[in-house]
Amino acid sequence: MEEFIIIKVDVENIKVLALARDWESNIFSLKDLVSELGLVDGDIVLVDQLLQIGNKDNRFVQIEVFEGELNFYTCKIVYSENVPDELKKPISDYLRSNTKRLEYCFLPSYEKQQIANGEFI
Repeated sequence: MEEFIIIKVDVENIKVLALARDWESNIFSLKDLVSELGLVDGDIVLVDQLLQIGNKDNRFVQIEVFEGELNFYTCKIVYSENVPDELKKPISDYLRSNTKRLEYCFLPSYEKQQIANGEFI
């Protein structure tokens, strides 16, 4: 699970934000997250692939907990405009405080600058 930055949240059924650290992060490495964080059926893990794909619009994938584990059959893309800003903010804050990660990620330079200036995308 070192491939992801894990941020606990509580927004609707979303209980965890998982930010992929880089393009090599494997979503299946999140399988132990349920037991480690005490997630229950119906909870949602929202995976942010921003640093993997460099695309702010299609970056979120939602996975639901079912029968005590992440059910990868429930994976679906959640368009960025449907993700509340309160869930985007901790990710931008993380990138802002890790300047090297922000500097060398796949994002276009204007989006990197937005994050550096205190905005979130």
